[in-house]
Amino acid sequence: MTEVGSVDVEWCESQLLDFTTAWDKADSSQRERLVAGIFEHLEAEALPEGSLRVVAVPREAWRPFFEGLVLERETGIDAPSTKRSVEFNYRLG
Repeated sequence: MTEVGSVDVEWCESQLLDFTTAWDKADSSQRERLVAGIFEHLEAEALPEGSLRVVAVPREAWRPFFEGLVLERETGIDAPSTKRSVEFNYRLG
């Protein structure tokens, strides 16, 4: 079992794999519940260059997992941080 803070990273990863399987089979209201189980708040903004800026605030139980994920992605260091949201961009079209 790999842990970040008090969160079992392997459990979170398996939940996300289950999430993607469930997402493919879910209708819009089921998808809303799936997302709400992980994130307490999402904001999306269409940017002028055609990308989409998304800020996702994870629920308290998921924060250490995403904090570790963001820190590892941004720095290569596998350790918890104090960041409280996850931000990512998508190119539309």
